[in-house]
Amino acid sequence: MLRRLLAAVAGIGLAAGVSFGLFQVVPLRYALAVGAGLGAGVFLVVDGSAGAGEGWVYHQVRPVEARIRDFLWAAGLGTALGLTLAWVTVVVELGRIGAGILVVVGSVLLANLVFLYRRPKYEEALEES
Repeated sequence: MLRRLLAAVAGIGLAAGVSFGLFQVVPLRYALAVGAGLGAGVFLVVDGSAGAGEGWVYHQVRPVEARIRDFLWAAGLGTALGLTLAWVTVVVELGRIGAGILVVVGSVLLANLVFLYRRPKYEEALEES
């Protein structure tokens, strides 16, 4: 429970900080895309569970290098989809609130799906070792 709380604080804090910092130089929808993608990646890797089991199993079985790769894949693809959706919202002239919701939800959803895809059945690996 404590790991999940720390993961949420780290992910939301990073997302808010990056989004606010980038918002000073780029439009909000693009800043939200980058912030949401990176924040989701941090949350997923620090928590380790992604709703599929206990996070301690992930951290016990998965080596540090693999966790870094998991972060890069989840955050990278989440950010990429967020930036693509941000561009689409400009093309279709969606408002700021709708664009923000679409970009954040899309980024977080894809980051979660990528993390779940990369996360093998660690419970089985733990039983074998």
